[in-house]
Amino acid sequence: MKQAAFVLGIIATILSVIATLGVAWLYIEKKVRYITTDDNVQ
Repeated sequence: MKQAAFVLGIIATILSVIATLGVAWLYIEKKVRYITTDDNVQ
């Protein structure tokens, strides 16, 4: 039973890390796209 909880904890940690990286990637991509389009306007 301890091992099952341990595995579930690892899976939850991995999922949260993936979610955080995904959000950060979207945020950075939007920032970069905004900066580049801003440069193109000027």
